[in-house]
Amino acid sequence: MAFNVSALTQWIDERGEKEDIIIKPFLADPTFQYFDKFNDVKGQKVKKPILTSTGETSDSFCSTTDSDSTTITQFTIEAFFNNYRQNFCLDELDKYFTSKWHNGDSLSIIDDLLNREVGMKVVSTMKKYLWLNNPSIATLPASYKRFNGLLKQIDTSTPPGNVYTMGASKVLGAVDNSSTESVITVIDALLNKLPEEALAQDLVAFVPPIALHYLMLQIKNNNLFHYKVEDLQLSKYEMVYPARPNLKVVSTEGLSNNAVSGQDNTQKDRIVVTPVANIAVSLDEETLKNSFVVDYDKYHQHLYVIAKYYLGGGVKFFDQIATSKRA
Repeated sequence: MAFNVSALTQWIDERGEKEDIIIKPFLADPTFQYFDKFNDVKGQKVKKPILTSTGETSDSFCSTTDSDSTTITQFTIEAFFNNYRQNFCLDELDKYFTSKWHNGDSLSIIDDLLNREVGMKVVSTMKKYLWLNNPSIATLPASYKRFNGLLKQIDTSTPPGNVYTMGASKVLGAVDNSSTESVITVIDALLNKLPEEALAQDLVAFVPPIALHYLMLQIKNNNLFHYKVEDLQLSKYEMVYPARPNLKVVSTEGLSNNAVSGQDNTQKDRIVVTPVANIAVSLDEETLKNSFVVDYDKYHQHLYVIAKYYLGGGVKFFDQIATSKRA
């Protein structure tokens, strides 16, 4: 089946909410399940409220008095405006439509093309943007120097006592020796740095994909916890940390040591442990909806996709974050 322009025209006319090609994989992404998600941030530095309720109860002579006070504070979501454009030339489209693994009709093939080559790839890049953007690192590509990403914010504002520095010249590994420090050693050190208030909550440890591999390997080789697979809720993205059911270890491409060219030492082998939803992410759905375009250029013979949106992230309580870094 060759690429069919009339089928694309039909898809454009009939497909409602085309922006869902990006929004749905964003909402379903395993990493973002542990963020507090916003969809209305338009601007580079946007304040969001935090409401903290403190209830007190006093009991005197069999009468109970309840009092409650609410404190309103703010945290900042740092964001940037992104203008995404992707072209698919006619040769690429014909190859995609004639792939042996496609059995659907033209409309379903267009859906699959845009979901795979636009939606999933855009969300993958979003995770890297969120964690690694840093205007202070000269070696990063220009697209990674547009705002203060999560690592930059964490390194700037996290209390020094919440930072664990690995041994000199050491990198993450599955064992503790002269050149590597095991993931279990690092996570345990980070848990010891969190305040009691944070430890009582559901926690998440964001790690590079290779770190999740090292953790699984270390547990398998040592069998220190006599683990059962069903207890760890293993998947290729996450697992429950052994002996701590309130801690999920979640791998993210955004913390990969090879996520983007030009990463420096401060962005490698990073692990971040924090309560679930203490880190916020925002994707401006309104701007995305109003700007999203899919069309076919008959003159140049290519399919193009245009999407514009604000993307940002922020931390509510920096004292409830513990992070590791190389020496």
